[in-house]
Amino acid sequence: MGEILAKNQDQSKKLNIVDICRMLRDGQVKNIVAMCGPGINTPPEMDDFEYSGEGFYGLVEPEYDIENVEDLLSAATFDEDPRPFFVVLSEIFDRRVRKADVTFVHKFLRILDKMGILKRVYTSNVDSGERRAGLKPSRVVEAYGTLRTSHCTKCNKKHDFQWLKRFMRKGNFDTDKGDVTKPKCKKCGSSVRPDVVLFGDRLSDGFYRHREADMRKCDLLIMLGTRLCTAPFCELAKMTERGVPRLYVNNVEAAYDADADEYGLHRKQILQRRTDVVVTKYRIDYTVGDVCAILKWTKRVRKVKEKDVDDLEDE
Repeated sequence: MGEILAKNQDQSKKLNIVDICRMLRDGQVKNIVAMCGPGINTPPEMDDFEYSGEGFYGLVEPEYDIENVEDLLSAATFDEDPRPFFVVLSEIFDRRVRKADVTFVHKFLRILDKMGILKRVYTSNVDSGERRAGLKPSRVVEAYGTLRTSHCTKCNKKHDFQWLKRFMRKGNFDTDKGDVTKPKCKKCGSSVRPDVVLFGDRLSDGFYRHREADMRKCDLLIMLGTRLCTAPFCELAKMTERGVPRLYVNNVEAAYDADADEYGLHRKQILQRRTDVVVTKYRIDYTVGDVCAILKWTKRVRKVKEKDVDDLEDE
């Protein structure tokens, strides 16, 4: 492997995937920051789907044809009538939430954590996949919230995932009419809302609390399954210091930089630095699997035990 590394290093000053493997192998990175999007949760049958959104919308986008999505999945609409939100959720709950897989990519992040070189994971996913792979709450910023917990919109009483599972199973849905019984708080009877970010909401407090300090310390940014198309989440990619390697792994190219293309005249990719390594057009788990094979981490990754959502604890 040493000869291969030397050969790749001599061929070009621009970094490549083998250089990233060398950095990981030789302990050259100590504060990795990862950005995760819906692509890391993609089932094999959808591996060519081009996600255009993050958070709850990224979860339902491949399987639910929604018109006027910003209105239907907005905080204002939920406040007026929560039933449309739960109708949408009912379509994907069993397959994409309750029975969602912990993927090889999730487990790879857990290995980085066990090695003590993972500073933080910023995820736009709301299905707790990163947490179910064993990452502690302090290690994960769920920028778009989570379906793991809910709260009463009036008295703020917390409702756990068991409550949501019971509500989704209880015959509260009339699929013929596209209607649903309003979810009621166990304490005061008001509406209950899952703790996910909807259109019009601010991202989670943790996103704003940690990002500046994390990105100052970051010595390798790994972007997995996100198109970098939704602000302010995508802005993390531009907050690293110059010269810090950035690895982008997805099945499609990253979006264009909206700040550099205000009038649609100068289309510019966000990832244009010499230290950027871009791997697209392949399944994300295949690329991560290749990295682990080079580093001889495959067995360690596969041995990571996944947790059930009901067993997760929050700080």
